[in-house]
Amino acid sequence: MLDAMLAGEGRYKGKAYAFRNGSYARFDWAKDRCDDAYPAAVAAWQLPGGMVSRIDDAVSGRAAYEGKAYFFAGSEYARYDWTADRMDPGYPQPLAAWKLPHPFDLGIGTAVNGRGAYEGKAYFFRGDQYVRYDWSRDGVDPGYPAQLSLWKLPAPFHLGIDGAINGEAAYADKLYLFKGDQYVRYDWNADSPDPGYPQPISQWTGLEELLDVGDAAALALRWIGAIGSRLTSIASLSPEDLALVDDALTTHFHVDATTLAPYVATIVDTFGNVSSTLTDIGRAMRFRTATDARNDRGAMDPTGVPYPMYTFAGSSINATRTFAGFGPKCQAAMVLHECVHYVGSNPDHAYEHQPAYSALPPDKAVHNPSSYTCFAQHLFYGADERYGAGRPSE
Repeated sequence: MLDAMLAGEGRYKGKAYAFRNGSYARFDWAKDRCDDAYPAAVAAWQLPGGMVSRIDDAVSGRAAYEGKAYFFAGSEYARYDWTADRMDPGYPQPLAAWKLPHPFDLGIGTAVNGRGAYEGKAYFFRGDQYVRYDWSRDGVDPGYPAQLSLWKLPAPFHLGIDGAINGEAAYADKLYLFKGDQYVRYDWNADSPDPGYPQPISQWTGLEELLDVGDAAALALRWIGAIGSRLTSIASLSPEDLALVDDALTTHFHVDATTLAPYVATIVDTFGNVSSTLTDIGRAMRFRTATDARNDRGAMDPTGVPYPMYTFAGSSINATRTFAGFGPKCQAAMVLHECVHYVGSNPDHAYEHQPAYSALPPDKAVHNPSSYTCFAQHLFYGADERYGAGRPSE
């Protein structure tokens, strides 16, 4: 599910921005795939207040408001300047300034500009209703709200949509409407949906996967956050906390509190580097098609299926279409695991569901990506969960 979509303007023309849960990916219409170096944090847009964690949708201005983008969150909105590449000062402002009819005065679900005969109009959707806004008159057209069923969208889109964006280049006369993991294409000139839809969002090369990476990185950071200063302040832990840390150390690094000293610097430094990578995961990320993965030698399993993620240490972390088929906790485990590969070569490797995992000596376990992934989970959940390839659907 998408939170918002926004078509780029100015020097970002030809780009489509997709937002979800505090991160976003960027799709390139000319390349027909997502750009590398994403997902990025929504914080990069410098949205005011609580908008960083919650965007309902966004739309670029028209007429006197050309060159601006408007972000909506609940009963507030903020304005972005495409030329200056920053937020305008003085925001957020109350949504009431738009004079939208009830219940749109409480918040907007989706927003998009019209094309063709509807150029100069903006459409705001909320549930199974919509209103049409006229940029030149700076107000809602009479006769609205109206029912979304007038758009003759296939089920379940007639009940509401998550996001919308206009196509560019060869797709300039098309409108794309998203709901869940599907989308439909609408033809502005024919004023009706194109046949053959809904289609899976997976056709937007890299979009679903990179947004999943953003969610997974956020969860992995929460896991690491549970470690805190526990490893460097063993002596001050409560008996209960010490028992948990001792259990996790013994299970995953094969040391305990009394034998940790020679390894603690390596573990702490690795987690620090991994945390930095997760915080800005986009700097290392690429989406790879099956053809890309085939060309990246060693990125395919013996049956010819691309690995869901694979890493070239210090160079790139790569997600493939296979990644989208795993559960959110498994995805978070994969992302954390690959970040350990990214910050080090990690020649000693045993997965948590393999017998070799428990047999690794400490000097090898402290270089094993799965050990870091499962140790962080152990402290976060208070038990040895081992989310990852052994629990693919969770």
